[in-house]
Amino acid sequence: MLTFVAITPHSPILLPTIGKEHHKKLKKTIAAYKMLEEDIYASKPNTIVVLSPHGTTVPDALAIHICKIFKVNLKEFGDLATSLEFKANPKLTEEIRALRYKNESVPLATITEDFLDYGSAIPLYFLTQHLPGITIIPIGSSNMAVQAHFDIGKLLGEILQSSSQRVAVIASADLAHTLTDSAPGGFSPEGKKFDTAIVQALRKDDHESILKLENKMETVKTCGLRVIAMLLGIIENMNCTPEPLSYEGPFGVGYLTARFKLY
Repeated sequence: MLTFVAITPHSPILLPTIGKEHHKKLKKTIAAYKMLEEDIYASKPNTIVVLSPHGTTVPDALAIHICKIFKVNLKEFGDLATSLEFKANPKLTEEIRALRYKNESVPLATITEDFLDYGSAIPLYFLTQHLPGITIIPIGSSNMAVQAHFDIGKLLGEILQSSSQRVAVIASADLAHTLTDSAPGGFSPEGKKFDTAIVQALRKDDHESILKLENKMETVKTCGLRVIAMLLGIIENMNCTPEPLSYEGPFGVGYLTARFKLY
């Protein structure tokens, strides 16, 4: 069963070991992460399914990462201190992989790599502080259409919702990368419009409007729309209420933190 669902940003500067000097400008996001950490602890998950747009991906299939132990370090961002390890969940992972055997049209691929990308690492760093022994299932997005991610998400949702295990799902997703002149993607006036549309659609629980934003992806340089679509597919048939907790973009990238109240 699903016990926790959230959308989180994944900027490395959120970590105190990397971007402490920027934390005053990120106080809304950091406060929202603290709320989510309390929520996920209270939900008592056995495993976390983390959806990430980064790391090793496959262009035409969702990548399910398989390893006994997953390792985290952030040396590429100058952080030599942070080092985490997470155990896999072989049973639930195999149940997900079985989708491919039951239906050959379901595009799933297996990645045997123990290193977790920062898209997975950042939310896990914040949300597992009080979850020793938690297992994880990392799943990467692809270059497939947003609608395809949503559709596969619905199939994943059937498995996760019917599981005897207590499952948390995190969509690690930054929004537009074009909010300011100094943004990674340069400035585009469409960036703020895109992010506003995402937040407003979530408040209205309007999944369809979010899926229709695919034609803006290249303009606003977002990395997160596909994993958000996957998450929305997972919860499509559930009774839940989305609740955006914070949004800010002081460094040109939109950081959205949201939770979904499950009933």
